[in-house]
Amino acid sequence: MVTTTWEAVVGYSDRLDVGGWRVAGESHQGSGTGGFVVLNLLLVAVVGLIWAGFALAAWQDPGLLAATWDWVDALPASSEIMAWVLGLPWMVGLAVWQGTWPDLVRVGLIAGLALASLWAVYPHRIV
Repeated sequence: MVTTTWEAVVGYSDRLDVGGWRVAGESHQGSGTGGFVVLNLLLVAVVGLIWAGFALAAWQDPGLLAATWDWVDALPASSEIMAWVLGLPWMVGLAVWQGTWPDLVRVGLIAGLALASLWAVYPHRIV
């Protein structure tokens, strides 16, 4: 009687080769485990609060968003690039807000940006 292992039959192992180290697939859960969950949830909260502030400013004082756009535009080029890199979804939101599209289109685009950025930082568990 010949016994074969699953790895011998299909040529696959549940072990991953990571940087030359052989580790079990179960130990590779990604950012959805341990202390990273708390960090990711904190990041979701921060991103959500910034979007809530954006929405509140658009509703209460739209001139504040225009002033923010003008302030970033007046920064030196290196600082403006840094603002765009670090705050990309909000800078795109400001650019959309400054556009000449109908209000409903602008609000829809900004809401889509907000949902996409929240989805991007949400702690998805890798199984």
